[in-house]
Amino acid sequence: MLENFRSDISSCAKKYSNVVLICDDDLYDRNFEKSFSARQFHFGKSTANILAAACGLAYVGKLPFVLVKASEILAATDQIKRLIVDPNLNVKIIAVGEGENGEIVSSIEGLNHIVVDNAGDLEKTVFDMANSYGPSYLALKA
Repeated sequence: MLENFRSDISSCAKKYSNVVLICDDDLYDRNFEKSFSARQFHFGKSTANILAAACGLAYVGKLPFVLVKASEILAATDQIKRLIVDPNLNVKIIAVGEGENGEIVSSIEGLNHIVVDNAGDLEKTVFDMANSYGPSYLALKA
């Protein structure tokens, strides 16, 4: 479903000029960069840096979609709560792959937790996330 997400986020970025994609090096999207070179940022493998950058971009009116490995989210749950959820920033976190974070992330009050089971629902979900204000977390199977 990662490839479907990449296509869907590109469609969303065509419609909304404030959409930016922030990801780690392993999830870097070359096709997105070709179309939106000034709107994709990658920060190595540091989930903490990625989330901090997303906060800054949200503060200045951008709509950051953060693409990270699900296995890295568990270590960042406190940062998600304090930096993104508590100030109600419009940051969309997309966690890719397997990770034992579903229960912990879904327990963060104020974070819209979304699970998509099939690629057919993904495009609508991405656009729904873009159209709803507030922090969201989408669990995406690799």
